[in-house]
Parts: sequence; C-alpha cells; structure tokens
Amino acid sequence: MKLPDDPQGRNDERASWAQVTLAAFMAETSTDESDSLVEFLAGVMHWCDRSGESFDAHLERARSLYREETKSN
Repeated sequence: MKLPDDPQGRNDERASWAQVTLAAFMAETSTDESDSLVEFLAGVMHWCDRSGESFDAHLERARSLYREETKSN
C-alpha cells in the first residue's frame, strides 16, 4: 500500500498519536481492535452532542487538515 505524500515528514508521528489514543480507548472500554475506531468515533459524536459541538464541522476541518498534511485532494 502506497502512503500519501508526507511533505513535513511527520505523518508517522501523527499516526502514532492516533494509535496511543485508540489503545487507551480500548483499555478503558474493552473494545477490540477491529471495532475500536468506529466505537471511538461514535463516542466523539456523543461527546459533541453533549458539548454543543458540530461533529460534521470538526470532521470537515479534520479532512482539510489531512489534505494539507498530505497535499492530497
């Protein structure tokens, strides 16, 4: 699998932050690895509901940041 471009040379580091977060989530919730990302994202959606945040707006900002970090379209 070819990874996207990494113009800043930091995408391995960014991916490792996500791994640490998912590992902590799995330890806290006993969710298995195959379901952890879906369960985590659903939990973030619940958090947004209760915090008055727009999950969709944050997701669009995250997509924009990812495109900038990978110089992808």
